[in-house]
Amino acid sequence: MDNGNERFTELEPHPKSKGVYGGASKVRDYLKTQKVSSFLKAEKSYLKLIQQMAITALNDESCKKDEAVPFKGTKKAIGYTDWVLDPDPIIEKYCASKNIETPTKVEQKVKLHIAAIQSWVEGKWDILSVT
Repeated sequence: MDNGNERFTELEPHPKSKGVYGGASKVRDYLKTQKVSSFLKAEKSYLKLIQQMAITALNDESCKKDEAVPFKGTKKAIGYTDWVLDPDPIIEKYCASKNIETPTKVEQKVKLHIAAIQSWVEGKWDILSVT
């Protein structure tokens, strides 16, 4: 993805794979059947967020000390799996702290997940203070 375009590569299938193979269709047709458009849009939003987090960390003097914990809003680091691999608990905690209903649609969840992480990065919301 060096020029901003997505690339897909055909891999050698597992010998016991029951997939359908051939050149009769296009990748975009397959992706439509898998309903991935929301997730591909989310990927771009997360990229912007990760860039913002990196800039924040690089510009935060406390992050340059060995004993410091990254980002301003917390005394403890949040584990990678806590906020990236399973975003639902973060979304639920953020919604509870804002007294808003937890969404069910992917697009709304992505927006709130990113808002929660941005608030945490900026020191405006401490995820660890919410139970």
